[in-house]
Amino acid sequence: LKAGEMVLRSNSPELGEAVESLEMEYEGESMHISFNARYLIDVLSVIEEEEVLLELGDHFGPAIIRPKEDQHYLCVVMPMRL
Repeated sequence: LKAGEMVLRSNSPELGEAVESLEMEYEGESMHISFNARYLIDVLSVIEEEEVLLELGDHFGPAIIRPKEDQHYLCVVMPMRL
């Protein structure tokens, strides 16, 4: 993460590597954080809104993911240490 951009990287020995860059609103220091992609896909598959909020404290703490317009639903995902 860095100001205005999130770069997503995925690496699988069987499938290879993929990189995607997304525009986003981000405030704070640049950060590298790793998650199990399956957990993120599970969370995003049940959120019906197109925009979500991803709240991070630091690269060791949990991420809170919630729909942008629904403050009653939230999901906590722990990062992986690589």
